[in-house]
Amino acid sequence: MNNQKIKIVIICPLDDDYDASKELLGLHNESEVSGRIVSERKENNVKVITIKSRELIKIFDIGFLGQSMGQILS
Repeated sequence: MNNQKIKIVIICPLDDDYDASKELLGLHNESEVSGRIVSERKENNVKVITIKSRELIKIFDIGFLGQSMGQILS
């Protein structure tokens, strides 16, 4: 894959989904971004991010994308 960076984002509406994905994927570095809990893992050129959000529709609003996705995906 040469020097390509791959970013995978998983949105979990339920606590159990978030906890399961975090455990199965070995995610760590948990933090809060714009009121949402986020865990991530970087390995080589792949970054996996899990976001705990019950508001699936609102997660894609302009404010969240403009402020948070830039931080999360950097």
